[in-house]
Amino acid sequence: MSVKVTLNCLVKDHHFGDLQKFLEDNLANVRNFPGCQSVELYFDHANSELLIDEIWQDTSSHQSYISAITESGVFAEFGSFFKAPPAVKYFHRLDI
Repeated sequence: MSVKVTLNCLVKDHHFGDLQKFLEDNLANVRNFPGCQSVELYFDHANSELLIDEIWQDTSSHQSYISAITESGVFAEFGSFFKAPPAVKYFHRLDI
């Protein structure tokens, strides 16, 4: 069953433009990674908060992606735009 993954990120002051360029350059890699089904981005300008809303085939697919970008250094570059590490949460759909 698919899993929703959210990343809440507080963007450093005056870093949104650089973050936006980074995302434009890298989002295709996320979307094409095995197990990724979708990625959507939302930004709260008032609070400089980025929400990344993803759907993955399963938790292990997402964790494989995180491992790959950690090893390549992309995760560290991504994290450099934020005041603190992204808050990553996994949600499983309830069929009620």
